[in-house]
Amino acid sequence: MGYRITFELDSFDDYARPDTLDNVVDTLCEALAEANAQWLLENPYAPLLYNSGVYYKPEPPGREEFFDIPRILRQGYADCEDLAAWRAAELVVRFGIAAETFSTYQIGPMGNVMFHVQVKTRYGIEDPSVFLGMRKYGE
Repeated sequence: MGYRITFELDSFDDYARPDTLDNVVDTLCEALAEANAQWLLENPYAPLLYNSGVYYKPEPPGREEFFDIPRILRQGYADCEDLAAWRAAELVVRFGIAAETFSTYQIGPMGNVMFHVQVKTRYGIEDPSVFLGMRKYGE
């Protein structure tokens, strides 16, 4: 059992500006990608994301947890920021491709903000969540 690091962000409320929150999500995802890169360097025989058997599964509304590669492997699923942070780390560590996570957002029909995280490289944008079962943005 590892350590649990918790960020409680009161800025994620009904009055927060989505563009400000988007910057926070980007920062947290990059930190997770860096932690994953360190883990991959120490665990060179870990499976590649798309060969790992994990699948996309959204978190319940109003809940957002950031999981690293060992946790994802244990539970067998993850959502967009977890999958993107894994993929960005493996592109850098295993393939030498500069990659970073980035988030986008939409305002939902009830005024809620929905974030989605993908991976950007010089080759374009990759969406691990779609590859691993997400039907469309926001599901």
